[in-house]
Formats: sequence, structure tokens, C-alpha cells
Amino acid sequence: MNKELYEFMRRIESRILETLPEGEWQINERSIPQNNGKAEAVCITREGSNREAVLYMEPLFEAYKNGESFENICARLDRTVAEVCRGFEFPEPMKGIDEIFKEYGRNILMQLVETGKNTELLKEMPHREYMNLSVIYRIDIYSEGATVPVTNQIAEKFGLTEEELFERARRYVPEAYPLLVSSLSAVLETPMFFVGPDEMPMLLISYGRGFYGASVLMDPDALKQAADKIGGDIYILPASVHELIAVPYAGSDEKYLLDMVRMINRTEVERKDVLSDCVYHYDRERGQLEVIEAETERSADRDPGNEYTM
Repeated sequence: MNKELYEFMRRIESRILETLPEGEWQINERSIPQNNGKAEAVCITREGSNREAVLYMEPLFEAYKNGESFENICARLDRTVAEVCRGFEFPEPMKGIDEIFKEYGRNILMQLVETGKNTELLKEMPHREYMNLSVIYRIDIYSEGATVPVTNQIAEKFGLTEEELFERARRYVPEAYPLLVSSLSAVLETPMFFVGPDEMPMLLISYGRGFYGASVLMDPDALKQAADKIGGDIYILPASVHELIAVPYAGSDEKYLLDMVRMINRTEVERKDVLSDCVYHYDRERGQLEVIEAETERSADRDPGNEYTM
């Protein structure tokens, strides 16, 4: 944590303590592991309650750095803290992990993350590597629109190996979330998509509602379907951890695509939702997927470890 953020958090904590009503309230700092790093947060708890309200600091800090006055930030923070306190007065709806697993334990999702940027996170979770990415697992609590990450502790508690989690996810995801391979123009109301030249066909590839749908990258049928729709090899752009974009390989500028992905990841996608700065080439004839990294030219002697036959 840099010094400026540290000092900002001290001021925020002081404000929260001034705002909290009388009662047995505590606040503490936490660095919460997320995709692509950790998020700094201030957490509010109350004696006698199992709840914890998590206030992420980066959005407030970015607003402050971008010119919003600390007084305005405090006014927003005061409203948030008041809502948090009111929430503690309601009956606690959250289920414990035993109850969650009993009801939803077969509903396993796969999430792709970039291996190199998540070494600490991966130490805590069952996973398998896939090209430059890794697969982690989440319990899908679909009735509440939420997921719970499967940690090593949870997997051990319920006697699940990584292979068993993978098989559960392979069965569950296609049944719960049908494959979506659709023209990008049909979904442009969703703001987190790349927009290319008008003459460039672009397809959205995901699962159902797009919950961690970038795991479709591991589905050979999905990639073949996208390539067949475009009519040849495709580049696959990681729009986020939730969806992919397919564009024609023929006629596309590889460097332009890499630069575009990197730029969008820096300016439009939240850090926790960024998948990778790479793009992927799918060879329709060979059924082979290849990762394309920045500043790397396509050649016959490319590292074979970057290729995956599906």
C-alpha cells in the first residue's frame, strides 16, 4: 500500500468512527484477495453479529485523486455507513458454508484468471493451469445472484479434489447457462464491449447471463461454432472474466488487437474483472488454440507451450 492511500484510509477510518452510532461497533483494515491483486478495504462489524460490511477504498481514493473534494467523499461515505448500520438491524439472511454447500454444492462454476498475476491467490485455491491462465472454482448461489469462491479449506472440508470440482463444473455450466455465440451488434447495450471497424464481424462468446463466461475459452465446441460463423480462423479477445469477443483472423492486425485489449483493460474494465492482456488465435482446421502475447511476432518456432490442441 502506498503512503498516500495509507493516509487517505486513516482519514476515512476517523470519519467512519465519528459517524457510527452508539453501540459495540468495530472497524478494521483488510487486504482482500481478488483477481489480479488485492483490494484494500475498511470493514465494519458489530458485537453479537456474524455480518461484516466491507467498504472498498480504491474507488473513493480514485475519486479523491481525480479532484473530488474530501468533504463530498465524506458526505457519500456518511450515507453508506448509515445504510450499513440499518442493515445490521434486519435478520441475518446469510447461510453458513455447510448450508450453502448442502444446497448448492453441485453448482460449480469455472473462472479463468491470469496465472502470472495471481500467484498468491492461486496458493489458496484448487486450480489447474490452462495456457497462460488458471481455472479456479466458485459455488453458484443462483437464487441470490451470488457466488462463493472454493478455497483449499472449503475443498478439504467437503472432501473434494480439483479433478472432482472440474468435472462438476463441466457438467453444471452447460446445463445451467446455455452457450451464447451472438453478433456483437445484438448486445451493444452492454457497455463493456470492444467496438471495431464497421466491416469487421465481431461475435460475443459467453455462457448464459455471462457469469464468469470467459471460461468458454476451454470449450472446443464453442470456439468451433464461433469460427464457423465467421468462416475461418479467429482471434479471441478477452473482454473480461465474463465474456470473450471473436474477430476474423484473416485481415486483422495482431498488434492493433493487442494494443486495444491492453487499453480497454486499463481504462474500461475493473481490475477484478480483467482476464488478460493477451489475445488468442483459434485455428479452425487444426482445432488448436494459441496464446498471442504482446511484442511477440507470429512464427513457426513460437513456444509450443503457448499452443493447446482442443
